[in-house]
Amino acid sequence: MVPSSRPKRMRRGPVEPKMRRVQPLEKDSVSGEYKLPARVGILTVHSLGRVVPLPTYHNDRYIWPPGFKVSRTYLSMVDPNTNTSYTCSVEENGEQGPRFRVVAEDCPDQPIIANSATGVWTAIVKRANEIRHRDHSNSASGPDYYGFTHATIAKMIQDLPGTENCINYVWQKFGVMHQRTAAGVAAAAQKKLTNLEIMGSANKRPPPLHQQDRDDFTIMEHPEEQIAAAAAAAAAAATHPVKIETQQQEPIRLIQMQQSSATDT
Repeated sequence: MVPSSRPKRMRRGPVEPKMRRVQPLEKDSVSGEYKLPARVGILTVHSLGRVVPLPTYHNDRYIWPPGFKVSRTYLSMVDPNTNTSYTCSVEENGEQGPRFRVVAEDCPDQPIIANSATGVWTAIVKRANEIRHRDHSNSASGPDYYGFTHATIAKMIQDLPGTENCINYVWQKFGVMHQRTAAGVAAAAQKKLTNLEIMGSANKRPPPLHQQDRDDFTIMEHPEEQIAAAAAAAAAAATHPVKIETQQQEPIRLIQMQQSSATDT
């Protein structure tokens, strides 16, 4: 188990709740529960767990329900050239508070366990940087990596039965975003996920394209089509040298013909 401090309990002073916009999610028509698994940003929510109303299982900002489980892609801790999928879960651990467990798909027999989400993800980031010989700070925001800071996931947890019994938790206000806005958010999340899987960073930009390829690339609406367009552009680029060689041969032939005519005269 990774040594770490317990999650922070309370902020100083009151927290004024603000309206937070969430993406629309399907619910079961009978039970009223969210249909899972559900993609939220670059995370996939598999289970929301259950609320434990003890003060050690929540603070004013977050609730940590045992049984909560999400998965996400991040740098591998064992292979410096690949990424892998990480499953993040919250476990019940008596009155002392929850335990946070993360299991990497490429090394499932080496789970990372800590007393806080930040503790467990700091250990993962450190290991991932070490095998890549990166001189980074190794700092990580556990609530971000677990998805607790994501408005949609926060609402899904707040909607669980028993939340009203969490005495320190400040009830948050949520509003569902418009469909067009939600589509834009989903497209941006898919782009980040694609960048993460291909280049190891959600915010790293792909290499620049030629102007014509860029124009063809940007008119695409969906990331899947963008990837296909980029592949087609790369295939087309492979044929350009042949075309250039053919175009350059014509002036050479013309000069040779002119020189031959001058000799004849």
